[in-house]
Amino acid sequence: MSSASGLLDVNVQTLKEGDVVTNNETGKHYFVRKTVLSPSLGGGPHGLGDPDDRSLRRLEAEAVIPRLMDERLEKVECRSVLNG
Repeated sequence: MSSASGLLDVNVQTLKEGDVVTNNETGKHYFVRKTVLSPSLGGGPHGLGDPDDRSLRRLEAEAVIPRLMDERLEKVECRSVLNG
Protein backbone atom coordinates (compact mmCIF):
# COMPACT_ATOMS: atom_id res chain seq x y z
CA MET A 1 0.00 0.00 0.00
CA SER A 2 1.44 3.35 -1.06
CA SER A 3 0.74 6.52 0.82
CA ALA A 4 1.71 10.12 0.28
CA SER A 5 1.04 13.50 1.83
CA GLY A 6 -1.25 14.62 -0.97
CA LEU A 7 -1.68 13.13 -4.40
CA LEU A 8 0.76 15.54 -6.06
CA ASP A 9 3.70 13.93 -4.23
CA VAL A 10 3.06 10.45 -5.66
CA ASN A 11 5.49 9.13 -8.28
CA VAL A 12 3.12 7.40 -10.70
CA GLN A 13 5.94 5.53 -12.44
CA THR A 14 6.63 3.46 -9.31
CA LEU A 15 2.97 2.54 -8.77
CA LYS A 16 1.47 -0.66 -10.11
CA GLU A 17 -2.07 -1.42 -11.26
CA GLY A 18 -4.23 -2.08 -8.20
CA ASP A 19 -2.06 -0.22 -5.68
CA VAL A 20 -3.87 1.98 -3.18
CA VAL A 21 -2.80 5.59 -2.70
CA THR A 22 -3.97 7.39 0.44
CA ASN A 23 -4.30 11.15 0.62
CA ASN A 24 -3.18 12.01 4.15
CA GLU A 25 -4.94 15.39 4.11
CA THR A 26 -8.41 14.02 3.39
CA GLY A 27 -7.96 10.34 4.26
CA LYS A 28 -9.40 9.25 0.91
CA HIS A 29 -8.10 6.10 -0.74
CA TYR A 30 -7.54 5.91 -4.50
CA PHE A 31 -6.96 2.75 -6.53
CA VAL A 32 -4.33 2.99 -9.25
CA ARG A 33 -5.68 2.37 -12.74
CA LYS A 34 -3.24 2.61 -15.62
CA THR A 35 -4.47 2.98 -19.18
CA VAL A 36 -3.17 4.15 -22.54
CA LEU A 37 -6.35 6.12 -23.24
CA SER A 38 -6.82 9.73 -22.25
CA PRO A 39 -9.30 10.34 -19.41
CA SER A 40 -11.89 11.68 -21.84
CA LEU A 41 -11.79 8.48 -23.91
CA GLY A 42 -11.32 5.94 -21.15
CA GLY A 43 -13.51 7.34 -18.41
CA GLY A 44 -17.12 6.59 -17.67
CA PRO A 45 -18.75 3.85 -15.64
CA HIS A 46 -17.36 0.91 -17.64
CA GLY A 47 -14.10 2.44 -18.89
CA LEU A 48 -15.50 2.91 -22.40
CA GLY A 49 -15.73 6.70 -22.33
CA ASP A 50 -18.05 9.24 -20.80
CA PRO A 51 -21.61 8.69 -22.11
CA ASP A 52 -22.40 12.39 -21.65
CA ASP A 53 -19.37 13.60 -23.61
CA ARG A 54 -20.48 15.91 -26.45
CA SER A 55 -17.05 16.56 -27.98
CA LEU A 56 -16.25 15.48 -31.53
CA ARG A 57 -13.16 13.79 -32.84
CA ARG A 58 -11.42 15.36 -35.82
CA LEU A 59 -12.58 12.55 -38.14
CA GLU A 60 -16.20 13.11 -37.13
CA ALA A 61 -16.01 16.87 -37.58
CA GLU A 62 -14.11 16.86 -40.89
CA ALA A 63 -15.44 13.78 -42.70
CA VAL A 64 -18.43 12.03 -41.19
CA ILE A 65 -20.73 14.98 -40.45
CA PRO A 66 -20.22 16.74 -43.83
CA ARG A 67 -20.86 13.41 -45.61
CA LEU A 68 -24.10 12.90 -43.66
CA MET A 69 -25.18 16.46 -44.46
CA ASP A 70 -24.50 15.93 -48.18
CA GLU A 71 -26.48 12.68 -48.17
CA ARG A 72 -29.42 14.38 -46.46
CA LEU A 73 -29.34 17.24 -48.97
CA GLU A 74 -29.40 14.79 -51.87
CA LYS A 75 -32.14 12.56 -50.46
CA VAL A 76 -34.48 15.00 -48.72
CA GLU A 77 -33.90 18.66 -49.48
CA CYS A 78 -33.08 18.50 -53.20
CA ARG A 79 -35.30 15.57 -54.16
CA SER A 80 -37.86 17.76 -55.93
CA VAL A 81 -35.15 19.55 -57.90
CA LEU A 82 -33.52 16.28 -58.94
CA ASN A 83 -36.84 14.65 -59.87
CA GLY A 84 -38.15 17.83 -61.54
